[in-house]
Amino acid sequence: MPLSTDQFLQKLTEIVEANLGNEQFGVSELAREMGMNRTVLYRKVKLFTNKTISKFISEIRLKRALELLRNDSGNVSEVAYEVGFGSPTYFIKCFNKQYGFPPGEVLKGMHQHTTDYADFQKPPSKKYTAYSKYIYAFIGIILAIGGYYLINQFILEKTTVEKSIVVLPFDDFSEEVGNTSIIETFRDELIGKLDGINDLTIISRTTADTYRNTNKSIGEIAKELHANYFLEGSVTKINDEVKIQLQLISAKDEHLWSEPYVREITNENTFEVQSEVVSQVVNSLKAVISSSEKIEIARKPTENLGAYNFYLQGLDYLRLYEKDRKRIHYRNAKNVFEKALEIDSTFADAYLQMAHIYINNLAWTYSYNQWEKYFDYLDSGFVMIEKAKKFETSDMSKALRLEADYYQRVGMDDKALATFEKSWKSKNFEYYLAKSDFQYFNLEYHESIKYFLLYYECRPNTLLLNATSLSNFIENLCHSGFPETAIKFAKEMLKITNDSLHYKNTLSFIYYLTGNYQAAKKVMLELYNCDTTNLYRISQMIDVNVYLNDIEDALFYFNKLHGADIEISQNFRFDIVHGYLYQITGHEKKAKEMFNNEIEMLKEQIRLNTYFAQELFAHARLAAVYSVMGEKELALKNLQISAQRKSIPLFFINQTSPWFDNIRNEPEFQDCIKEFEKKYNKEHGKIEKLLVREGIIQ
Repeated sequence: MPLSTDQFLQKLTEIVEANLGNEQFGVSELAREMGMNRTVLYRKVKLFTNKTISKFISEIRLKRALELLRNDSGNVSEVAYEVGFGSPTYFIKCFNKQYGFPPGEVLKGMHQHTTDYADFQKPPSKKYTAYSKYIYAFIGIILAIGGYYLINQFILEKTTVEKSIVVLPFDDFSEEVGNTSIIETFRDELIGKLDGINDLTIISRTTADTYRNTNKSIGEIAKELHANYFLEGSVTKINDEVKIQLQLISAKDEHLWSEPYVREITNENTFEVQSEVVSQVVNSLKAVISSSEKIEIARKPTENLGAYNFYLQGLDYLRLYEKDRKRIHYRNAKNVFEKALEIDSTFADAYLQMAHIYINNLAWTYSYNQWEKYFDYLDSGFVMIEKAKKFETSDMSKALRLEADYYQRVGMDDKALATFEKSWKSKNFEYYLAKSDFQYFNLEYHESIKYFLLYYECRPNTLLLNATSLSNFIENLCHSGFPETAIKFAKEMLKITNDSLHYKNTLSFIYYLTGNYQAAKKVMLELYNCDTTNLYRISQMIDVNVYLNDIEDALFYFNKLHGADIEISQNFRFDIVHGYLYQITGHEKKAKEMFNNEIEMLKEQIRLNTYFAQELFAHARLAAVYSVMGEKELALKNLQISAQRKSIPLFFINQTSPWFDNIRNEPEFQDCIKEFEKKYNKEHGKIEKLLVREGIIQ
């Protein structure tokens, strides 16, 4: 039986009171104890109390604190810890804000009858008449009886898109294995055609795939994904005959088709079958469909079956890459997509896959030190997007997102954002995730964190956090000065990857970015001891020891790296740290050679306007190199340029490295640091408010 409003709030209160001593008990923990989605819980609490969950928890803690202080059950610090505040200073601030006086006054016997500051500040309204008492009593009864149903209906209306569809993974009932390509390609094409209809909202294949082999009912999945309709299917292959069976089901688990859709699929009729299924879905849901969309549904991606078979092979290789992340699969995919285009030069979807390979794989392969190739691949990807659009690709949303990626990486931020927004029909948890990643690459720390938290709250409980996006979120927390919160989410990462080495690497990364070099060194040493010949680990030990001014240890690892027992890859780049160590050990010629190589590389990045240059990291790096070389004027000039950044990471403030010793006392240097601090503090303050509001920190 559903809980009334009073019962619901009583249960919430009891759970919070049972966990008062747990400083870590917050929104996520309360949602888990209630067995509810964070978003649903947030909206219920907001509707019933007009408070956020974080505020609701905090007030219960403070109410108990007031009782303990009145009973003289301990001093202020002891009470603070007992009710779950990790910092007595923060407890005093919250207590004062809630009640209008400090907790110490309660211990002195003052304010023995005050219950809540808000109550004691506001006198009763003179308009509260006898007649209004009956009105309020009636409203209270209505809420108590029907509140549960009303709030759930309200949430459903607000979060469920009317014609939202999930194309669930198809079951394979074939006697033989190895039909994955046939099944997944048909489903992918179906999703693409449905997504091309503006009146329908399609939940992504990636999200739908999390329900593969699930025991959950359609109703349960509908609640988690806020979706109204599901396309279920199965495929059976006997000898060379492939038969597909489909059914459209509502969120209430009602079959919308009187009979399942059953057809045999062949190379010759696969496009025809896809079009039939899409038309049947559209008619069943009474979706509004334009004449151009009707043409698109019926259109074949290619008239050439040979080209289509090469295309299917390419998709298979891309799926293999998703499983094991081996780059050879991308190369193989590129080869077969090129063969498809040799046969059919108007094959739009093959061009789109090529664009994906150029922009999201090949370009990034050369994004560190071969910038000419990087831009060549980006430009090639853009050409492929234009051809995909020209020949009317079936997945225009993907084309627009790739186009947005291109604009972002060549520095056209406004155009990138406009194109990105155009690519999304609805703003669901998938949009929030993509927007968070998009703003991460824009170095918009607050915006990226905001959208990640929206994704974090709205995603289905069964959906694991996206590991790459979580890593980006952790990095943003570090740059904006929240190492403890970053560590909390690193533990979430450990749950996903179950990889203790990856977790330790993330910890060392957090400590390093936030200036806790001693802690970073301790973790880095553990990682180094796991593989004492790993170039990256040795380089880490050199860097962190230089930042700690432990030159003896830095030289130990420096000599090990340059010793005969370590084979150095051609792609390994020596930087300012190595030049500095050569310099202080009297190898001036070698040091100058490294510094000049670094300057040449950074200038080339600025000339080409690379991502590193667009965000003014290259100028900050140049400032450091010029400073070490004693070129004060050039060092200050480049540092002043880097101060123009919109977001300043914490490590720009923690200028403890020796690079700037030659200019540290210059007035211009001090002015730059002040500008860094001003921008950093502004961003830090905005993000702190966001994290408190969302219940991530207190």
